[in-house]
Amino acid sequence: MANVASAFHAGELAVQARAGTLGVASELSSALSSALSPAAGVLISSLPYAFITSVEPGTRRVWTSPAFATGENPLRAISSTQIELNRPAIPADDPFHANTSSTPHAPVSLLAIDLLRRQRYRTNGTLHGSHIAVTEAFPNCPKYIQRRELQPHSAFSPPVSSAEQSKAAESDRLDDEAALKLVANSDTFFIGSFLEGVGADTNHRGGARGFVRVLSDGRALRWGEYRGNGMFQTSGNLALSPRAALLFLDFERGDVLQISGSASVEWTAELDPLERAAMLDDADHSILFRIERVRFTRGATQFRWHLLDASPYNPALRPFASHDANVQQQQQQQQHCQQRGVLLRLVKIVQESDTVRTFRFVAPTRQRFLPGQYATLLFEGAAVSSRGENGGVVRTWTISETAQSPVLGDDTLEVSIKRKDGGKMSTLLHSLTVASAQALQASGELRIALLGIDGELTPVVDDSNIGGGIRVKADKLLLLSGGIGITPFVAMIRGLRAFGFHGVDVVALHSEQRANDLPFRAELERRARDDSRLHFWQFVTRECIAPLEADANKSAIGVREGRIDVSAIQTLAPDVREREVFLCGPDGFLVSITHALESLGLDAQKIHTERFDF
Repeated sequence: MANVASAFHAGELAVQARAGTLGVASELSSALSSALSPAAGVLISSLPYAFITSVEPGTRRVWTSPAFATGENPLRAISSTQIELNRPAIPADDPFHANTSSTPHAPVSLLAIDLLRRQRYRTNGTLHGSHIAVTEAFPNCPKYIQRRELQPHSAFSPPVSSAEQSKAAESDRLDDEAALKLVANSDTFFIGSFLEGVGADTNHRGGARGFVRVLSDGRALRWGEYRGNGMFQTSGNLALSPRAALLFLDFERGDVLQISGSASVEWTAELDPLERAAMLDDADHSILFRIERVRFTRGATQFRWHLLDASPYNPALRPFASHDANVQQQQQQQQHCQQRGVLLRLVKIVQESDTVRTFRFVAPTRQRFLPGQYATLLFEGAAVSSRGENGGVVRTWTISETAQSPVLGDDTLEVSIKRKDGGKMSTLLHSLTVASAQALQASGELRIALLGIDGELTPVVDDSNIGGGIRVKADKLLLLSGGIGITPFVAMIRGLRAFGFHGVDVVALHSEQRANDLPFRAELERRARDDSRLHFWQFVTRECIAPLEADANKSAIGVREGRIDVSAIQTLAPDVREREVFLCGPDGFLVSITHALESLGLDAQKIHTERFDF
């Protein structure tokens, strides 16, 4: 990974340039930090499993290892720059121990990933005894994470002891039938890389079941590298240093497959026609992994997971002749499901501001969602391919309305979208009228489908699946937003009142560059005027608000110049420590606000945020 001061190293920049994501990566680099955020510390400490990469001192061979709770969780954040490692959480015969026990300042990398909530956080640093000194820390997007739930009976089962655990079978290739089947049926694996002078890195890879192809009689693997946030840290490391490691986990049996070897980045356009025809997907580049060492451990953990749903972002796969019939059938089913989704009709467009429009879609059946959650939509057809996107486009936007019923859901969905210069889908949608959209849909030139609804950024909890009802997380909320990040908070304000939570006190502080950029102004004015428990303030960062002061007495929305900072939060929400805080906005905004809240001594567990940099 890159040194935070320079953002990205030469390998990362080269891959970003080739993939056309230099601008996006530059914008997102503000999320790279040399310290853990409060929310990251909570996530890291709360998980009963983690994945950690280490490096053999002499050969510089890379290994990625599992860590499973042994009465206490594998990791504990003891400060913003220190993480305590529970060494017994890593199997006793794992290479990690030999790689780090006699090496001072051994390079290591951690991946904390919540499979149920689709959250992941990467931390790179050096190991000193049982303490990891953080050198780089950053969140990653939820793309390609299959949602899995840790089974309660396994979560509370005694950990597998070294005596009970079978010894790892070692080889120089994939020659174990169970290991081959694990790879062929996998929808998830973990990858470690290492670059001298920079450090180790651990990441996650996911796709449709069977997205990893076994080559050369079990001596090589290939998979497509799908675009996430566009920073390409793993591909960037591999562009300069081939040493890498893979870890496959059998979520149903508890087996662990570890592979060490070398990897190279291969651009699809440069492959010969036969290799290109054998690609399982339409990724613009892939990773060819050459296997050197294999460790396969049966029953490595007592944990078992249940698959809830696949990521709606998983690209559809083309069946490949060398896969068995079951995998081909799974791929065809996955492709069919992804091509279908739940068809939506566009029925209404509302201009919310100069740059924001709300689009209302109607679904054939009711969809359940909570205020603040997001929808993942698929756009296909000639109207999309004419913009250079032949395989369809998947986009995620917050649902800005609230459901008619929190339990039964609603058959209408509204998303509020800001027009972005160069944005293929935002410019397409903003160019439509209802009539032109319906004509395109009727002719088949534009197909819009709902792939899924997800998200944790909501103050409402639905306990109906366990015999309860709808409840709110707290009776005092602080909503802090920037730009289009206001959309989940509009949904929250609407939903709280629509669901009968009239006693919840809401302070909302929102930042815009210009006063007229505020979407939903008329509605927010009305709500702030009529609702004594809603206090809304707009901060304007790039223009003088003097012309607005004459209307100050007429407006229920407070307007201030400058940015939302510690002083503003203390003044407008003096009881901030008593509130649950929700954040949404650009990366720079999230970083500065998180630091402000941290300086105010707010409990990290009270801070809720969600990233949309994917």
